[in-house]
Amino acid sequence: MCGNLHNRGPAAQYVKPRSARGFGAEGARDRERAPGRHGRQDQQERSGLRIVVKPDPSEPRRVVDEVERFCVEHALSQNIIFRFQLSLDELLTNIISYGFEGATEDPVITVDIRLGDADIEITIRDNGQPFNPLEDAEIPDLSLAAEDRPIGGLGIHLTKSFIDTLAYERVEGFNCLTLTQPLGAAGSEESPDEH
Repeated sequence: MCGNLHNRGPAAQYVKPRSARGFGAEGARDRERAPGRHGRQDQQERSGLRIVVKPDPSEPRRVVDEVERFCVEHALSQNIIFRFQLSLDELLTNIISYGFEGATEDPVITVDIRLGDADIEITIRDNGQPFNPLEDAEIPDLSLAAEDRPIGGLGIHLTKSFIDTLAYERVEGFNCLTLTQPLGAAGSEESPDEH
């Protein structure tokens, strides 16, 4: 099982530079709309969700919809929802498309959501081929036109620009990628599509 990355020490971690993080009115609105989560153990149990993902190309859309529903139920901002929608769609599509080539075991993919007092954390866990997207993904040449660019690397590049902290580790045969976004700061004040 993937452990709590904060306690175990990730094999790789990406933290968005402080200058790229925003702390504005949007974050204050998130705090105001999320009462009742502070310090209550019974709330913590209700502030999580596990989604089992089938290795099917239609699954990323279903997972994104479930994550959106969870975020709306917990009054998270549209900015945070949008960031996770794009990131999860890209990451899950890559896992389903490439992670199990030549695999001998049945594919296992889960998405775990944990809503804390200060942040939301989503962990994608799969037993596919070892792949650390923070270190192993191609770096896209953004100077080239889209049609001239080789395929690969753009999804994790976009995820790094949308999500505040990413951490990866390989645990007991599973890739574990954790995306963390603070509730009090939805990230950059500009929308992700402006990056």
